[in-house]
Amino acid sequence: MKRTMLAIFDQEEVEAIERRNFRKGITAENREKIKNVIMLVQKGVLIMRKPIICIIPECDSKGNIVVKKEYLHSIEMAGGIPAILSFYTDCKDSINFIDCSDGFLLTGGPDVNPLFYGEEPIEECGSINPELDKFEIELLSVIKRTGKPVLGICRGIQVINVALGGTLIQDLPTYKAKFGHNQKAKGTVLTHSTIKLVKS
Repeated sequence: MKRTMLAIFDQEEVEAIERRNFRKGITAENREKIKNVIMLVQKGVLIMRKPIICIIPECDSKGNIVVKKEYLHSIEMAGGIPAILSFYTDCKDSINFIDCSDGFLLTGGPDVNPLFYGEEPIEECGSINPELDKFEIELLSVIKRTGKPVLGICRGIQVINVALGGTLIQDLPTYKAKFGHNQKAKGTVLTHSTIKLVKS
């Protein structure tokens, strides 16, 4: 019997969709289609796969690829499969990686080169990796066209901001921000409330 690959829903999710659609009063035709999908799942004709989450990792000053184990574990605990795409990957292979992935995670790392958002670096600007910046910004332009979800953590959200035309404050302490940015506690510990900075 031919086995077909179905997107990212497991059986419980399909059944939940069916229940919601019944309540919404969907057409008899669509209701029948949902029943057929559930029947195929139960018979093993349709194979449900976990979503593949592509991680764009950090690259340290020595050129080593660095991925915190917490990123991998969190994706697995959420039901996904983590896959790593580094900026050493060939451009064509990167496009194929995007096609095969269901979502993307941009992790932490060095500062974004201010030249990418139209500013000259100030003295307090941290270490930068222009090659990584260029790779991620170009990658995001492709991902944006797919409509697939992207999550940025720390540097990752900064790169997303710059890729969409935004700017950054190069160094928070020099911008009258009287709070600790690099906390001494573990990364899972909340150490300050949300602070909104408005640049005049």
